[in-house]
Amino acid sequence: MPLQSGSLKALFAVMAVVLIALGLLSVAAAGRTRKSLARVEVENVKPSPGFWSGPLTATQWVDLHVLQQVGVCKSRSISVGITLVAGSSLSDKHEPKVNSQLFKKGTGLLLRCTPDCLRPQGEKTFLVTDDKCIQRINTESRK
Repeated sequence: MPLQSGSLKALFAVMAVVLIALGLLSVAAAGRTRKSLARVEVENVKPSPGFWSGPLTATQWVDLHVLQQVGVCKSRSISVGITLVAGSSLSDKHEPKVNSQLFKKGTGLLLRCTPDCLRPQGEKTFLVTDDKCIQRINTESRK
């Protein structure tokens, strides 16, 4: 079920309160964060390079459909590179690939569209710089 505009605003407000309470977000930054969160949906997951990051950086690319354009996410479709680091919440627990529970077609995500979270690699291509820049917002995905 898609979130309505009022529901999305309420979700942002609750998330900000929780992050402030946990000391992960200042009150001043809360307003800026809400305005930089975009609702996106996973469109396609590109193949894994097959190894974890180490001496070489391993990046797996994910195509996203931007449902709400904010910050640096100005296009309706973007690609984000996820650095494959063992133990990262964005990576699989056992294999060098993205977390398949988070990155599967139709999964709704909140993406922080700020320069400190998304490093531009091209007009519609970004590297995700931190695990905290992507959060899941729904529990079911479309087939």
